[in-house]
Amino acid sequence: MPRRGGLAQGRELALWPYWGTGCNLLFHRQTALDIGLFRTDLGRRGRWMGDCEDLEFIDRARQAGHQTLIELAAVASHPVYRPETTLTYFVRQGAGHGVCVARMHLSVIVEPAAIQADRAAVHTAVVNLAAGWTFLDRARAVEGARDLARIGAYHLERGRLRLLGRRPIALRQHTPNKEMVDSGDRCNTL
Repeated sequence: MPRRGGLAQGRELALWPYWGTGCNLLFHRQTALDIGLFRTDLGRRGRWMGDCEDLEFIDRARQAGHQTLIELAAVASHPVYRPETTLTYFVRQGAGHGVCVARMHLSVIVEPAAIQADRAAVHTAVVNLAAGWTFLDRARAVEGARDLARIGAYHLERGRLRLLGRRPIALRQHTPNKEMVDSGDRCNTL
């Protein structure tokens, strides 16, 4: 495949803002040896609607100096069944996401824009819930309910972790331990 600036054509470096997903994640064995495997307290288990294990792994690799590439032409799809379209499902998913983002703070520096749990986010979620309910816009109401569950779960989990003495990584504590390499045919990628 022809290369553009050291990267294969059709691929781009994943820089913030990006949304990586582990549904089809490839990485060098050495990356996992350098940074460790996926965190077991994140991700889905049984009825627990956790997520972010792939995002945390990608952020940990990036912050350790590895590059993350996105294949722009890649498409992943899966069927969505009726139970995955209910209000209960979305609220559970939102709460699980909030807990997992709070837990990500223990091992990676989470981009502030990825958190979206401040007063403005609460205001937006309440407006969406009220507007959706009032104007019978079910999708907007569900989005508001999911976001309120996510924000509440995020703050509750952050508080629980503080009570347990588990402190998030501060920006000044983070120092990449690996040089980024980007030379022609060889690219230090995930």
